[in-house]
Amino acid sequence: NRFAFSERLRTEIAERTKSEASLCLLLLDLDQLEKFVTRHGQAIADVVLRAVAQILRSAISPAGFSARFEGATFAVLLPGTTIESGVLIANCPHFQQRFTAPSSCSPQFAQITGMPVLHAH
Repeated sequence: NRFAFSERLRTEIAERTKSEASLCLLLLDLDQLEKFVTRHGQAIADVVLRAVAQILRSAISPAGFSARFEGATFAVLLPGTTIESGVLIANCPHFQQRFTAPSSCSPQFAQITGMPVLHAH
């Protein structure tokens, strides 16, 4: 949840002020979530959001942390990752392929827009 994410972010930034280690924050947005909710309902969208959260947990290293930030946006903390590597991760077809929606879903919903927004070291 967002509170746990905020606490983890605070901890990671504090650790980075003591060391030279990198920290990258990715914000990932599920495209077209509102249209999906309108078409399939909030209950189904909640199932999809939980599935996305699980996929993110399995897609990142154990040192990483992910949480739903707000709405259709997920935040991913990647300790030890430079912003250049964060860009590669966010745009990696293998990473994005994990989020392919079922054929009954809008193809646009499956697309994830990701951008590294923080690089601390």
